[in-house]
Amino acid sequence: MTRADLFRPDPKLDLVLERVVDVPVELVWLCWTVPEHVKKWFTPAPWTTVACEIDLRPGGMLRTVMRSPEGEEFPHVGCFLEVVKNERLVWTT
Repeated sequence: MTRADLFRPDPKLDLVLERVVDVPVELVWLCWTVPEHVKKWFTPAPWTTVACEIDLRPGGMLRTVMRSPEGEEFPHVGCFLEVVKNERLVWTT
């Protein structure tokens, strides 16, 4: 049993997002898995992503810090459940 098997979305409580974009899958993968790329797009303007750490493996950590224009910081930490390069990326929030 994988960690992802332990997580079953509850439609009343969980938000599951899926998108289809006309971009090479390798570029999408890099934008989600390379901290320098994540920091460029992850937070809507005028906010910024001031920190991003990615340990890209099942059980690894995803950590970001968003900063408001007023200087307030909002951290986010997640855990990767599934990592299949260029195919699937599942994490907790």
